[in-house]
Parts: sequence; structure tokens; C-alpha cells
Amino acid sequence: MWSRRSVAGAILLVVGACSVPNGSVTSVATTPTTTAVVTTSTTRPPDFAALCNGYLVLLRSGDPGALQQELEGAQLTDLETMLSSEGEFEAIAAAAVRLEEFVVARCAERFAVGVEPAPDNSTALATFLSALAAGDQERGARVAWENVVAQFTWSSVAASEVVIEGDSATMAYGPTAVVTCEAADGVVVSCRFQES
Repeated sequence: MWSRRSVAGAILLVVGACSVPNGSVTSVATTPTTTAVVTTSTTRPPDFAALCNGYLVLLRSGDPGALQQELEGAQLTDLETMLSSEGEFEAIAAAAVRLEEFVVARCAERFAVGVEPAPDNSTALATFLSALAAGDQERGARVAWENVVAQFTWSSVAASEVVIEGDSATMAYGPTAVVTCEAADGVVVSCRFQES
């Protein structure tokens, strides 16, 4: 495929060879030249806005409708398993984790918009979990991805002391649950619930 530049160069060579002054014929020695052809893709990268937004709607309201329209195959099966009231808890939890990983792999950049990273992961985790216990969504949203914030109702709840181990932290959340969160680069990037 010819680039515009190489086509224009070829046209100039032909025009130059044909416009010999005084009608005389001149022999022109040419040396073959190679022209690098630069191609650019006109294909846009995939836009996952509908997928990302559908996932946030599911987390905030429990409504899977918008997300279902964006999924197919194994991911749609995982969503159906996750929403099922029947089946083993382990299978439902595993489906939820797989779906989260699928969505986050495509939406991490969107979910991170507006976040102000803490100086380190321990600070991010402590800030987020104390904000969660206090029901302070605004403070929690400063140090956590949007999908993490969307998982919670943000009403104050009885919570125990935060236990931080490396890039992970746990906290008893209400009378029967434990929340475990992970941080990276000073930002909380995931949280999971477990029944205690």
C-alpha cells in the first residue's frame, strides 16, 4: 500500500521526466530508491463504556440488565451464576470474582478517574476502611476505584480495628461479615466480603 507521500514522490518523478526543455530527449539514469511505507490503523480501540457503566449499575443497584447486554459466553454464564439464589456459595463467589476480573481488565482506567493516591498502600487501606466504617463515601472515594466504592451502601456500621498486612487489609464489618481489601500504588483496587 502506498502512502500519500510516496505516491506524491512518484508523481513528481514522472512529471519531472516528462517535462524536458526544448523538446530534446535526455537520458536520465535512475537509481532505485526504497520508500518506507507508514501505515496507520483506522481501527479504534474498543470502547468499554457500556460494559463499565453496566457493571457499576449492577454493583450499586443489583440490576443486571445493562451489563447483560454487554456480555456473552463465559462471562454471561458467570453473571447468571453470580445472580443465582441456588447453588453452592463457592461457585457463586468464584463466578463473581471471574466477572470482576474480566470487567476490571477492561475498565481499570475508567474506574481510577478522580482518585487521589495515598502516599502508600497501608495509608490507602486505613483511610478507605475507616471511611467505610464511618459511612463517609466522599473520603473513601478519594483513595479507591469507583467499582470498589460502588459495592457498599455507605452507612455507618460497627466495625473492628483494621488489620493491615502488606497490600491487604481486613476489618469486621457489621455483626456477621468481614471485608478484605487490596491496594496497589496507593489506591484501593478491590474488596471482598466473607461471612464470619
